[in-house]
Amino acid sequence: MSLIQNLIRSLLPAKLAADMEADSKRWVLTCPNCNHVQSVWEIGGVRYKAFSKGKRTGIRCLNCKQWHMMPMTYQK
Repeated sequence: MSLIQNLIRSLLPAKLAADMEADSKRWVLTCPNCNHVQSVWEIGGVRYKAFSKGKRTGIRCLNCKQWHMMPMTYQK
């Protein structure tokens, strides 16, 4: 768990922290090389009440270990 995730869990009310975690888990990044899907929460990030379309983020894939610009999408 990342520093920001630990801070959220320790400083915010439990309900809000749980909502932030759940929302962050719905935002996913898909590797264009191996099609591995990973959530923002899995990679140590937090994304809460966000909106974007066509956002791409440079990140290292947990599966193939290569850096790529990965599309970020929201899954309901």
